[in-house]
Amino acid sequence: MPARQEWRGEFRTQILTRLYDRNKRENRGFTELFQHHERLFENWASIRQENLRLQMEQRGDRRPSSSGLTEEREKALEQKVMGLQEELTEMHRKRGENASQVLSLSAKLTDREAEISEEKEKMGQVQTQLAGCVAKAADLEDQMKFFQAKSQELEATNELLRDEHQALQLAYNSLEEKYLKNLKENSQLVQRYIEIKAQHADLMNQENENFVKKRQAKVQKELEDAAKEVKTVVEVEDASAVTLVPEATPSVPPLGLDYCLVPKTVSYIFDSTEGELYTVRWSPNGKHFLTGGADRKVKLWECTSNGPELRAALTGANASIMSVDFDNSANFMLASSSDYAIRVWTVDDHRLRHTLTGHSQKVLAARFLGSSTKVASGSHDRTLKVWDLSARACISTKFAGSSCNDLVCVDGSSIISGHYDKRIRFWDARTDSPTQEVNLCGRITSLDLSLDKNYLMASVRDDSLAVLDLRMNTIVGQYSAEGFKISSDFDRCCFSPNAVYIACGSSDGSIFVWNVMENKLDSVLKQHSGPVIACHWHPRGVSLLSAEKSKKIVIWTP
Repeated sequence: MPARQEWRGEFRTQILTRLYDRNKRENRGFTELFQHHERLFENWASIRQENLRLQMEQRGDRRPSSSGLTEEREKALEQKVMGLQEELTEMHRKRGENASQVLSLSAKLTDREAEISEEKEKMGQVQTQLAGCVAKAADLEDQMKFFQAKSQELEATNELLRDEHQALQLAYNSLEEKYLKNLKENSQLVQRYIEIKAQHADLMNQENENFVKKRQAKVQKELEDAAKEVKTVVEVEDASAVTLVPEATPSVPPLGLDYCLVPKTVSYIFDSTEGELYTVRWSPNGKHFLTGGADRKVKLWECTSNGPELRAALTGANASIMSVDFDNSANFMLASSSDYAIRVWTVDDHRLRHTLTGHSQKVLAARFLGSSTKVASGSHDRTLKVWDLSARACISTKFAGSSCNDLVCVDGSSIISGHYDKRIRFWDARTDSPTQEVNLCGRITSLDLSLDKNYLMASVRDDSLAVLDLRMNTIVGQYSAEGFKISSDFDRCCFSPNAVYIACGSSDGSIFVWNVMENKLDSVLKQHSGPVIACHWHPRGVSLLSAEKSKKIVIWTP
């Protein structure tokens, strides 16, 4: 503020100096005129006084006097009076001229004063504008100081960020070195893990062999004991046969694919797992079936004349078993698990042959792809993978964009997958993108392929089943019923061997069976008390296997 007041004082001094200079220039032409007028006025005054004096003397000369004026003096005085009169006349004339000049100059002065007043008004406006400009200049000066301070602050911040960037760069370089070191250590650990898993598989195989040997020894001992008392053993066997088969099962001859009966009679009921049950499946020859669930064990069962018998409890999985499958020759079996892996065993000796890891989330479905040397898997990580067992490696990864809940393999190169986004995708194992997509009205929970591979069935979360004709790639039937409700995203449905019937479990414990040829509900099987999570038809059509989520297995026969 002191600087602003000092600047205003200098500005006023300059304005006053300029006004004085202008008045001096404008008055310069009138100064001589005023001086000449004053001299004339002084001369006029002196002449007037002299005239009065002469008049007084003239009056005095008219008086009678002894001395009297001479004629010469009178003439001189007359001439002087005439000169003074002429001079007075000239002065009057000059006075008139001066008066006219004064009037003209007065008019000019009035105009000048008007101009001066206008200039003053303009000066006032300029001063007002100047005051506004000064205020704006002060504001701009304050803003400039603010921005200078801000700029200094930003420079300091920039310097701080530059220092932090350098520190982060050093830290990044250090972390990158550690990452490379850890990557190297990780590769070493992976190699060690593979070796340990191989050793673990060998140990599991050894345990299975020991189990088989103990079982054989037990059977041998029982046979030796039985040889001692044959008659007693026969009676015991008859009694046990009555106990194991609650209802008489008629002898059913082998059936072809063109003939199949709907099983409506309960033949066996037993608990399969120690926890929840998620999947069941018959072998292609109908001699064995697999079960898997939350107890992390894959159980191999054999159908005998005395009913189903447990042949092996295959361990190795670290989480729930989500799906199981046999190869076409029934020599190998596999299981997918929530521990992101697929495991393959041999049926005869129950040895773990392969552990396939590579998915980043739980593996919901896995199937043999054509032969026993290739496997296709679908995971919650939205990918499908194709595995070569001879190379023990993944040979193809397909990005589906949605969680794969189930899949089936048509042949050695064609895969069909059902997804959470309500789509069925058709894949060629040799390409990375689907060849075709079919949209349904709900999430796909499972897929099943007819034995002739002409029809595909899908269970949908909108409580319906859809049947597609793969020869035309069109939906040929949709099935639902009152009371039918799919209980989860992993319910498994199935075709009958001749593709005449389809079956699927419901959340109320019922099993609904539809006749596809007549397009109607054929029967509803009731025995389970909880949700039926999966069912699978015997390959010869002689029985139906159903699994309740609360670990109960029911075998149905016609």
